[in-house]
Amino acid sequence: MEDMEESHVENKHKNLAELSIRSHRAADPPICSECKELDLSFFDPTCLGCRDLLKNPHTTVAEIFAIIRQWVPQTQQNIDILVEEILNRGININDRDGLTDMNLLHYVAKSGAIGMGDIKVSSKVTRMLIDKRIDVNAKCRWTDMTPLHLAVYFDIEEVVKILLEASSSYDIDCRCKEFDNGTALHIGCMNLSAKSVKILLEYGSSPYAQNSLGKLPIQCIPNVELSENNSEAEHLALALKNELTTAMKDTDPNIEKQKLNLATLHALGLEMHEKVTVAGKVGILRYCGSTNFASGQWAGIELDKPLGKNDGSINGFRYFSCPPDHGIFAPLTRVNKYNKNCVARFSLPDSSSSVSTDIQLGDRVIVAGKNIGHARYIGPTEFASGSWIGVELIDPVGKNNGTVAGTQYFQCEPKHGVFAPRSKVQLANFNISEDLDLNEDSLTESPRTTIKKSSPKLNSMLPKPKVAKYILTGHWVFS
Repeated sequence: MEDMEESHVENKHKNLAELSIRSHRAADPPICSECKELDLSFFDPTCLGCRDLLKNPHTTVAEIFAIIRQWVPQTQQNIDILVEEILNRGININDRDGLTDMNLLHYVAKSGAIGMGDIKVSSKVTRMLIDKRIDVNAKCRWTDMTPLHLAVYFDIEEVVKILLEASSSYDIDCRCKEFDNGTALHIGCMNLSAKSVKILLEYGSSPYAQNSLGKLPIQCIPNVELSENNSEAEHLALALKNELTTAMKDTDPNIEKQKLNLATLHALGLEMHEKVTVAGKVGILRYCGSTNFASGQWAGIELDKPLGKNDGSINGFRYFSCPPDHGIFAPLTRVNKYNKNCVARFSLPDSSSSVSTDIQLGDRVIVAGKNIGHARYIGPTEFASGSWIGVELIDPVGKNNGTVAGTQYFQCEPKHGVFAPRSKVQLANFNISEDLDLNEDSLTESPRTTIKKSSPKLNSMLPKPKVAKYILTGHWVFS
């Protein structure tokens, strides 16, 4: 009987992750009649009237998101009750608040702020959401912040640990545009989050990462003058400087920059210092990890011919050494293990021939001769017989998010996923040097696909919020 109950709970959690992700249109927070009479402006989960309103099935997910947005102890200390009510309404675990574009983990990660929330409750709900397969690395499109960024900002030590363990420290140095394209370590230093900074360093965050202003994390620690009013801040700043100084002395900057995710590397069938191919070029994998010029995991390759763009360094920072014009950088997912047919694989086959059987996960492909994307799944499916290829398309012209009929084959944004038989999929003949011109003169930003706005004219009229003001007050303050 217990096994049946556990199976039911597991299937329920799985279903929460497989529903279509949606953004819930902004609404005003409800408030009970008793609180209105008392002229209270916030929802109080400890009030019986408000509690009855919360349990009412007619109270929408958008309204509960509005309650969670209220930056008062009554809501933040009862974040577990509010999250439970949202989940009881059968949403996708990764659904977003339409006003802030934050998911539940974003809110929970900051709910344990000192003087506002309950760290134990925040930690408990964080674990619960992770168990239900919420996206740990999801970014808010307004603030560009991940749950880790928020937990570090508020120095919620336990939540920072939980998030890093859940993600195996993957993309620990993920950049945040709202903080000068800095990492979580930059954010922690700027906000004197001493406990979180110590944890980030223990889990492998790079003290040598530079933000868009060229500053290291240690250079982001504010200068605080000693006085009676800010003696605590002054001591925190001093402790942070000592922590960062020690970390930088104990590590080689060139080695430290390699935030190598071995699990990701091995999943792609790759090994350091082995022969690989990228866009038809052959070389040796010399570097794998985060970079100063773009977010995400990148591969640095020493080509066997002078067909590259650099000597292993970009913008004055060296990732590896090789002869001039023998170095090239590419997103890790575009690199393939070398085999005797590797160069030929990047030529489009004749229209009369069958598709290459050598398509591998991560390969850039063309579906039905017109839609470009990357192979994310290859194999049998439950919806049709034969072998199928699941493709994450660059443009939102697909049919799904990698899930078909309740079965998830891979994960991508809605309308970016499509499945096709092998006969409809071809390897794309794109030259990496044309698509990613990674040299010091031309490199300006990451070549990652951006999310297209529904109306450029409308979106250009939307003010951009100041993240710190919103996070601290719970209200948007526009610049």
